[in-house]
Amino acid sequence: MMKKRMKILAAVLLLPLALCLSAGAAETDAQRERDEAALRSAVTGEAQPYLAGTDGQDVADSFARLLRNAAPDAKSAWAKAAGSLGTAAGIMILTAAARGFSEAAGGAANDAVDLAGALGISAVLLRDFSGVLSLCRSALDGISVFSATLQPVLAAALSMGGSAVTATTLQVASMFAFDLVLRLIEGLLVPAVCVYLAVTVVDAAAGNGVLPRQAEDIFDAGADVVTLGNHAFGKQQIVPYLDEHSDILRPANLAPQSPGQGCGIFDGPQGSRLLVVDLIGRCDMKYGPDNPFLCIDRILKENEGRYDIALVEFHANATSEKLAMGYYLDGRVSAVWGTHTHVQTADERVNPKGTGYITDLGMTGPYHSVLGVRIEQSIAMFRGDLTEYFKTAPGDCAVSGAVFDIERGGKCVSVERVWKEYKVR
Repeated sequence: MMKKRMKILAAVLLLPLALCLSAGAAETDAQRERDEAALRSAVTGEAQPYLAGTDGQDVADSFARLLRNAAPDAKSAWAKAAGSLGTAAGIMILTAAARGFSEAAGGAANDAVDLAGALGISAVLLRDFSGVLSLCRSALDGISVFSATLQPVLAAALSMGGSAVTATTLQVASMFAFDLVLRLIEGLLVPAVCVYLAVTVVDAAAGNGVLPRQAEDIFDAGADVVTLGNHAFGKQQIVPYLDEHSDILRPANLAPQSPGQGCGIFDGPQGSRLLVVDLIGRCDMKYGPDNPFLCIDRILKENEGRYDIALVEFHANATSEKLAMGYYLDGRVSAVWGTHTHVQTADERVNPKGTGYITDLGMTGPYHSVLGVRIEQSIAMFRGDLTEYFKTAPGDCAVSGAVFDIERGGKCVSVERVWKEYKVR
């Protein structure tokens, strides 16, 4: 099918040029015939049938003949495109129906349904898009050959009209321009389109989460340990990375067969040993986590005597659950901080038995946003409007967090909130 489309394109490009050149009054019949032969030879033999009957002097009749020759293949191409759109529409309808059944059953399968629908539609559209890219590459090759043939013909026509200098200048300039444009399109535009499409499909199909390259960027920025939350496995590429790197933690109270580790002991300042634990709440969270309160009891008991300072991140939705965890671990760990709600809380303190606490550290990202998302998109969602896939908001950013001052014995003496603005130039 792509070859047929290429043949049509080549014939459409050829016909007006050939007819214009054949009408030049300054050319002899012999020269005209040589020019026409040179131009037609630039078209592959597969495209020659489209040129049947286009040798006349009447441009309108020749063009009409070209369209009639190409009509059967054009109809076939349109039928194939309509079939792909119908298949994509069918997948959308089935996905919507499956999502309705999932919602009726409590919504446990929502993510799986969305993933299946996104991948199904992507597979259908990518099949045709790959053909379009193939057509683009073939068209570029054909244009390159055609332009190389056309340039001498145009130069000869100008020379015969007494414009030898103009002919030479035009040939050199056109050769340079054609070569530059073709190289830019083939070397930059086509690969960029492929990369953009790949990234878009991955984001749409896999949802939120972190990729290995993003994790490496965080470590390169100075982080010693990275903790994850309810989007820990949003990007499937992170799964083998978690098994290979002990310094990136997923919630410890997930199922035992989950990839990666939920806690680890790391070297701290002045020779201290830091136990870092990542937990996730049970209120309105996915993955069906175990009880985080019982999980931390088990971890502290198993690692008794192996650490000097214990730090706990609690990725939870409910403020009450995070507050309860802070008091539950008071005097047993050095610091407890909450995450997930993305809005920094102003309740930093040291609990009565010496554990530093803050309900939510806040968010690092664009602060003129709704939890990092473009404002207009988030408002549209809450209004009930149809929205495209969420995009990160542009503009100035802020880093949120907290500094815990912990004595060598493990007791926290102060907690200070951090919020620093960074202007984007």
